[in-house]
Amino acid sequence: MKKTISVLFALLTLASSTANAAGKDDLWESKISIEGMEMMGMAIPSQKICTQAGRSMDPNDAMKGQDGCTVSDYKNAGTKSSWKYKCTGAQPMSGSAEMNATANEYTIKMKTQTAQGNMNMTANGKKIGSCNYETDGPQAKK
Repeated sequence: MKKTISVLFALLTLASSTANAAGKDDLWESKISIEGMEMMGMAIPSQKICTQAGRSMDPNDAMKGQDGCTVSDYKNAGTKSSWKYKCTGAQPMSGSAEMNATANEYTIKMKTQTAQGNMNMTANGKKIGSCNYETDGPQAKK
């Protein structure tokens, strides 16, 4: 589960950067929901993500640093993208993702299969302002 959520957060960062136009860096608010988690009182709080202006989406970037994870069947047509992913190792999983991203919002739907069962996740994001990627981006917080 932890690996699944870390992969999803990496994809969220990429999704919000996909919607960027050239210019200033953008601050996004993202909300993740995992089917059934809210009913168990385990809602995930919204996240604020600073993304670099002009960066384009590549799901392979999200898998960097994720042990044994690969992306396949990546397709992009206009504002819609889809891909499959697979992770081997201690927490194997596989699944598919679909994303629709515009300049000001995005939605990602992921279907993941793990040894513990299947999970359906949705992430929604909207641009809420500007930021400085050099000081506020995910790489600066490591």
